[in-house]
Order: sequence, then structure tokens, then C-alpha cells
Amino acid sequence: MTGFKILSCCFIFLIFSSLAMSEELSIKSNPEQAEIYVKNAANHERVKIGKTPLKISMNEIVNNYAKSNVFVLELEKDGFDSYRVLMTRTGSNDIELNVNLEVSKNVRMIKDVDYLVSQLFEVQRQIRTKDYTSAVRKLDELEKDFPHYSVIYELKGSAFYLDKQFNKALNYYRKAFGINPDNRDAYIMKVYLEEKFNLKQPTDG
Repeated sequence: MTGFKILSCCFIFLIFSSLAMSEELSIKSNPEQAEIYVKNAANHERVKIGKTPLKISMNEIVNNYAKSNVFVLELEKDGFDSYRVLMTRTGSNDIELNVNLEVSKNVRMIKDVDYLVSQLFEVQRQIRTKDYTSAVRKLDELEKDFPHYSVIYELKGSAFYLDKQFNKALNYYRKAFGINPDNRDAYIMKVYLEEKFNLKQPTDG
């Protein structure tokens, strides 16, 4: 009888132990459909377990993929920076992981350049229609976000030149050439204005 009680207690203990270790992991990402990988923290072997959103038991991850109670969870999606977090089996508590994926640097740069190009086309249209005030105002806004693009200062110089504000035009052509010595158009206009108006020294805009 005593042996039966001991076996019964052992059986109950195993059930509760199993339940205590059966927590569920919920993984969501913004945007969705990010690929999910489990990496063994010791040997760095990596296995794909699905895509977001995903619900999976920690038992399955630990026993079938990670082979360890401690592992690295990785989320990857084209165009976004990878996300990595160190995970450990904690007990009976369910875990929710909500990840906002960051757009990768290269994608951000491409989007920024596309935006800049579209805005510069609009500036050129304004200059062609002699709307110099609007063109300069838009270039002022672009300068805040793209201070190292010489074409912005070159176009400012062109707007002021066509508006017959030659001192301001020369200042911006000089600035464009100073930022990018390969900007030939800015250099030609800089030299032309310096010679035409004998403006050898920088003047206030």
C-alpha cells in the first residue's frame, strides 16, 4: 500500500511538473510575416520555427529546437533590421512578445533619396514658373533634413540668381561647391558671379 502511495505521489508530481513547464509563447510583429528562428545559445545552431504571428509551447521550442532552457529568438523580414532576444523557460507563465521591427538603414536611405528627388523636381518646376519664393521656402525645409546635399544649395543659388539677388546666389553657389567640390555647375556659377561682379570675398546673404 505504501509503495502504491509513493508511486501515486510520484505520478502526481510529474503531472504538475509537466504543467508547470508547459507555458505558451506568443510572438507578434509589426509588420507581420516575419520569419522566426530559434538559436541554441551554446552552439549557435539556428532553426526556423515559423512566421509571425505564432503561438507555440515553450516545451516544443526547448525539446524540439533549442535543446536547452536558454536560447536566442530571432525575427527577420526583408527590408527591416533583425530582432534578437535571449529567452529562458521561466515556469508556468505564458509569455507575449510584441516586436516593432525597424526599417533597415538602407531602405530608409532609399526612401529618403526618393523623397528628396521628388521634392527637387517640384523646386525646379517652381523655378521655371518664376515662383522663386516658394522654391526657396521648400529648399529651406529640405536643408533641415538633408544638410549635406550640395544640390539643395545649388538650386537656392539658381533661384536667387534668376531673381537677380546676386550676392545671395553667390553665397549659395559657394556653399554648394564647399560641400561638394565635384559639383561643376555650382563651381561654374561661383566663378562667373565672382568675375562678373568682382565679388572675391564671401558676402552676407
